[in-house]
Amino acid sequence: MSGPSKIGPKADLGMNSVRPGKGTMSWEEFRHWAGKRKDRMAVLRLICAATGYQPLPHQLRAHRSGARHKLLLGGVGSGKTYFSVMEMLILTILNPGCSSAFFAPTFDAVCHVLRPAWEEAVDAMARIGCPIERSYSRSMARADLVGGGSCFWRSASRIDSCRGWTLSHAAIDETEAMVGSDPLYVHNTVNGRLRETKAYVHQIHHTTTPKGYRGIPRLYHQKRMDELEKPDWWAARAPTSANPHLPPGFIDSLKSGHSKRSFAEEVEGMILQPDNLVFPEFNKADHVRPWAYDRSLPYHISCDWGYAHPYFMWVQEHPDESFTVFDEFHDNEVPIGLQKQIIINRCKKLGKDPSCAVGDRAIRDMMSFLIHEFPRTKVVRMKSRKEQSVLAGVETVRALLDPIVGTPRFFVAAHLAQNEKVPRSLMHSFYNYRWRVDREGLITDEPFKDNVTDHAMDSARMLCVALASDKRNPFMVGSQDAVDFFRYPRRHR
Repeated sequence: MSGPSKIGPKADLGMNSVRPGKGTMSWEEFRHWAGKRKDRMAVLRLICAATGYQPLPHQLRAHRSGARHKLLLGGVGSGKTYFSVMEMLILTILNPGCSSAFFAPTFDAVCHVLRPAWEEAVDAMARIGCPIERSYSRSMARADLVGGGSCFWRSASRIDSCRGWTLSHAAIDETEAMVGSDPLYVHNTVNGRLRETKAYVHQIHHTTTPKGYRGIPRLYHQKRMDELEKPDWWAARAPTSANPHLPPGFIDSLKSGHSKRSFAEEVEGMILQPDNLVFPEFNKADHVRPWAYDRSLPYHISCDWGYAHPYFMWVQEHPDESFTVFDEFHDNEVPIGLQKQIIINRCKKLGKDPSCAVGDRAIRDMMSFLIHEFPRTKVVRMKSRKEQSVLAGVETVRALLDPIVGTPRFFVAAHLAQNEKVPRSLMHSFYNYRWRVDREGLITDEPFKDNVTDHAMDSARMLCVALASDKRNPFMVGSQDAVDFFRYPRRHR
């Protein structure tokens, strides 16, 4: 590691600040003095003087609390991650000779978000003669600390690797954004490592944007409802607007990409009661309108392949950047050859090839069929992990059904609305598509796959994600999304 926070191996680590004398104490003596008294505010004042940190009101309230468990819920840009770094700095000063750990959903987040903020803070501390780190090993993601102990930087996806550790304190950032890891399992695993006998303060704190009443927010709410446990469980919420240092227009810029529900969670930091329906926003009054196919406007198709339960939809694009589903196919157990012919025949009746075709990239032969049968059509695949994410797709559909600004942009043609009671139809699926419920009766963030409602919803999700990928025009797909899965030369007419 470079910079003033690096301490040479021959440095006097106990006497590097001020010579002891009447009314003075060394850096090491100050740390033990503050740790024994648990004087968090004395340490915070020193950090503020060294770094220029001016905690916002919600950050200051969180720093003041002496609870063993802390949770700061915040909207994007509310300053929750920077609070976490400064809180870890306070705890590291209060616990000389002890080890600690940072955790985040991914190792990239640890290295490129948490670590740079930490380095900036410890460099500022070193400049005033109060060094924190002795050295940092990038390959091991471990910092050896002045006075003993280490600070580890880890991804929560490999949480079991810390089972042999002994820590005094730990921070878990963006707890509810973990993919492939159970936030409660991560919390319990890390909390079980906070057993350092030399520590003056033991603490675990979480910072996250809520994703409904589940996981860590639900745990903290339940603990705080118990009067005996409440003193050890501190929690607070901070909306994005609580940070006055954001650039002008930042919050307004967020409105265009969110539904009302996701805006309340992502920007306001609110914990919303879960709804078992995936799309409770959908209703006939707002999302059904009369429509007949207009040949002068472009149309797209979206295909959820399969022999037993295939689903195809035809969607008309409108000049106002909205679109209407005007045709669908949802018969069961249809041979693959017949499925291809149905698509070809219906597209021929429309008088032209679709502008865009979307399908499940895993069914390679059917994607190849689209590429070769419709050479003028842009065949789109989900390239990035976010595009393939079911949750991200659900939010994209939700933002079109109930945008925070403007009117809905996703519609179903009135003649298809008559299929409300027909299993596997789009209308039936919108009204019955639900989140999976686990054994404990809790609603999960995974839609229930029943082979009745999920195929139409998968088709709608893939289409919305694909057409929303071009920011210049949410429903016009750029050429970068046209792919040839097998590198076959396209047949030109």
